[in-house]
Amino acid sequence: VLFRSSVVVQRTSEYDVEIAVTEREPLALVVTMSGDPVYVDKDAVLLPYRPLGQSKDIPLIRGLHASGSGFDSTGVHEVVSLLREMLATDGSTLYNDISEIVFEPGNRSFSFETSADGSKVVFGTFENHSEKILNLYSLRRATSSASQYGAASVIDVRWKDKVFVTKRVS
Repeated sequence: VLFRSSVVVQRTSEYDVEIAVTEREPLALVVTMSGDPVYVDKDAVLLPYRPLGQSKDIPLIRGLHASGSGFDSTGVHEVVSLLREMLATDGSTLYNDISEIVFEPGNRSFSFETSADGSKVVFGTFENHSEKILNLYSLRRATSSASQYGAASVIDVRWKDKVFVTKRVS
């Protein structure tokens, strides 16, 4: 057990005890200002870094540190909400597409890099995040070929009801 969320011990009879353990699972790996990694789970709880027993492909998040040594708690909650919604939107396809998330604290915006082909997704601020995720998912479905986002080098979902795609030059 890596990270325990709760442990419930219940006596079920005179001779039996039932133990239920709930674990926290890392949703992403956050890089601190000092370069040290910490995990964050689906509840935005920061977990200490330790090598996982089995390989798990989770996004890397940069830029969430606030001034000093702490974290931007609003930014942490926003990025966790984005990842959770990506998991819920399409059974984890979008979540699995994301290799790295960069949070820009100055303008409170996000950008992603996709894992298979290195396309950059300019997400913008958390505002209208559900619509942006659906737009990205629609683009993903429309271009589901060998290259996950077609020939896109940059995908911009910042604008309401629009997706801008810059094609990769060969």
